[in-house]
Amino acid sequence: MRKKRFPAPPNDFATAGESRPSPGLQFISSTGRNPHLGAPKAGGPDPRDNRMLAALPPNELAELAPHLEYVRLSQNQVLFDAGERIGSAYFITEGLVSLITMLRSGMGVEIALMGKEGLPGFLCVLQPTIPTRVAVQLGGAAFRISAEELRKAVRRNPTLDLLLRRFVGALWTQAAQSVACNRLHDLEQRLAKWLLLAQERSGLSLIPLTHDYLAQLLGAGRSSVSLAARALEERGLIHYTRGRIKITNRVELEKAACECYEVSRDAFQNLLESS
Repeated sequence: MRKKRFPAPPNDFATAGESRPSPGLQFISSTGRNPHLGAPKAGGPDPRDNRMLAALPPNELAELAPHLEYVRLSQNQVLFDAGERIGSAYFITEGLVSLITMLRSGMGVEIALMGKEGLPGFLCVLQPTIPTRVAVQLGGAAFRISAEELRKAVRRNPTLDLLLRRFVGALWTQAAQSVACNRLHDLEQRLAKWLLLAQERSGLSLIPLTHDYLAQLLGAGRSSVSLAARALEERGLIHYTRGRIKITNRVELEKAACECYEVSRDAFQNLLESS
């Protein structure tokens, strides 16, 4: 099956290695905001919108707070490219971010998906560079922290260290499952799985994605994705209109998804269990 190329990063977005966060919580607006995410909260950005930060005890979150910078993320923005030095990490509070394995040809396939539980750039704790592309699939927001400060925080804060270890394990489980899923399960099952995970991790009732973009994420042809989406819609499981997908029967969509959905879901549910 021919895999489609991922779009090149927009020229007006710097990669993570080209920018440095300033101290404190600073609101930075950006263009391309996802209109389905709603307006910023009246009380201002809240780090606890990230599930990992929300699970920290108050003293650990207070220690992190001066080093967090609130930033907007836009669809197609590349946070890191393969082989790049990791300068920052991002505690996601809105939107979706993908880990994408890229080939020399420029083609790529998503191997893992992160939402509000996510921390793109987490590898800075373990190694200086990243082996995959990390790209924003649904625009949103995050709290950015420098790699140096995150490494210090992990050494000093046992709960953050434990949660990060669990997150790495959950992400590894998802990536490993994706290998088997892309090889052995049909496109309709994989699409159902992706939509379920996307809704859970973004918290959106409407997922703003075109068939072209879904084809890129799933490593499939647009026509094949359209057929799979139409089959799910005809069964009353989803509704697709004007680049937006709504899950209309979640119970049956879970039945239509492959077993990889439950594996990935459970891996991230266990992440936030009491430490």
